[in-house]
Amino acid sequence: MFQIGDYIMYGKMGVCQILGIDKGVLFDGVKMDYYVLQPVYKNNSSIIKAPVGSPKIHMRKLVSRQEVYSYIDAMPDMESAWIVDDKARFQQFNTILSTGNCGDWIDLIRAVYFKKRDRKTGDKSISPRDLEISKEAKRLLHEEFSIPLAITPEEVEEFIASKVGDRES
Repeated sequence: MFQIGDYIMYGKMGVCQILGIDKGVLFDGVKMDYYVLQPVYKNNSSIIKAPVGSPKIHMRKLVSRQEVYSYIDAMPDMESAWIVDDKARFQQFNTILSTGNCGDWIDLIRAVYFKKRDRKTGDKSISPRDLEISKEAKRLLHEEFSIPLAITPEEVEEFIASKVGDRES
């Protein structure tokens, strides 16, 4: 169970802070505990009520600062495979966005990045949908990394580039 004040990842919404834990009637007259969440970056004026312990809602603790550094250190050595079948790829990408795993987001971002780079050399098989999904994965990853790094999401990409560049030097 999360505590008041914790920062969590809440599905595709992104980073939210837990403002409270209340009891109430949410659905079909069922009484339950629920978290009162406030998005930190996206729609940050809204309030979300999410049932405690619901298997349908993906909520998890943010990665630690040490885990962020581990992900960044592993980036140059990660392999990203491109799924050729459009339908299977979009389904996989949407699952990755929904379940919220940093390593999977990085794989998705890298796969689209390398496919886009290949496109510049003649391979034209990347869609606007791939680019949009990659952009969303990047937003979620940058939001999550920003909290333990104590920087803004907009600063995360440069931070990662500097750390990967330091490693390669």
